[in-house]
Amino acid sequence: MKRKETAAKIAALLITFAMMTACTDPVDEATGDNSLIVTMLSSPLQDQDGAIATKAYPRHDFFDSPFRIMAYNHYGNLVAEGSGTSSHFSFDQLNKRQSYTIVAFADWGDSIPLPATLDEAFSSSYRWPEGAVPRDYLPMSGFTEVTPGTRWTSLKMYPMYSDYRISINSSGLRGSFSVTGVALRQAALRLPAFGSWTADSVSHIGYEYPDAAAALNRGDTISCVVPENLQGRLLPYNRNPWNKVPENIGGGELCTYLEVTGDYSSPWCDIYDLRYRCFLGRDNCTDFNIERGSRHQLTLNLSDSAARLAESWKVSRGYVNDKRSVRFSSRQFFLRQYDSVSLLWELNPPGIDYLISKGPDFDNCGLKFLLNGNMLIIICGEYDPEHCESSVVISTADHAKSDTCFLHILP
Repeated sequence: MKRKETAAKIAALLITFAMMTACTDPVDEATGDNSLIVTMLSSPLQDQDGAIATKAYPRHDFFDSPFRIMAYNHYGNLVAEGSGTSSHFSFDQLNKRQSYTIVAFADWGDSIPLPATLDEAFSSSYRWPEGAVPRDYLPMSGFTEVTPGTRWTSLKMYPMYSDYRISINSSGLRGSFSVTGVALRQAALRLPAFGSWTADSVSHIGYEYPDAAAALNRGDTISCVVPENLQGRLLPYNRNPWNKVPENIGGGELCTYLEVTGDYSSPWCDIYDLRYRCFLGRDNCTDFNIERGSRHQLTLNLSDSAARLAESWKVSRGYVNDKRSVRFSSRQFFLRQYDSVSLLWELNPPGIDYLISKGPDFDNCGLKFLLNGNMLIIICGEYDPEHCESSVVISTADHAKSDTCFLHILP
């Protein structure tokens, strides 16, 4: 009888032990632990036409960015977290019979958060350090769902910025342009980790791109990291790039633009602190959307006329040293009716654009002129005696420089 009771107790203990081990995660036979290995992948940027583009910076061709990674259970609670810089991370004690959501933030600097719940993680925002160099911060985010029994998963990290490739085309420039600075103005300060973003606050300090000026002066193409800012297609019917300016969009205080500063030099003038500005977007006329994960090509086509003549928000000039000159060979002539005189002029440098215009009462004085090379032939016909004084003016095309020859009609 005692033997039967003892055997029954042993059987009960074995059943209890079996039940206990069934409720505990067994050690994985392959790895020897309960680890979940996550491989971090860097998502490529997309060109405007949707084609896969190269990365903004070479160090992101493989994932080596500082990151924080979190695991949330099916209740949305944080159960494990860690950080690293390599492309692999291992969670050591996750219950492989449960499902998880893995969330990661990378390249967030010192502002990287540790959300306690999944909802907080999905609503996290990155604040771009105002005045910082954008290329020093390339924030990325990503998440993946892990089903029960998963031992390995990949997590693709998506950039929260756009990459603008900037180059300069000076093939049509007779003078020379030396870049002194490249800056991003009115960039978004806050970016949500997930979803899309229309900026409600922008930087008023601006971001300078170091070494960009030297690279552009060498003829290189530079890469400018721009925070996402979806302001919309604000000029849907515009076809002229010169109309993509603040006054046509109500000021554009929340729209991001690029500013290239430099010095222009030519035989006819020197311009210091010459600034070219361009609102960024999907095109050069209608759109003001800077979309995360995209890449764009932007070429600044330089021309002598834009540098010398244009004065708008898109092109503004600092100090101008105008070296041009226009001069008549004589400052005055006396004529009688039916006389003609020949007036020479000089242009410095030769070949600059010029205008010749009539002075007051030119027609009433019975005057006409003909052009013959750099000679102006003035003819005096019948005239009104009450109108016997006039002039002829030569000027540069922008009227900045001019010279006048006075004409007196004798009775």
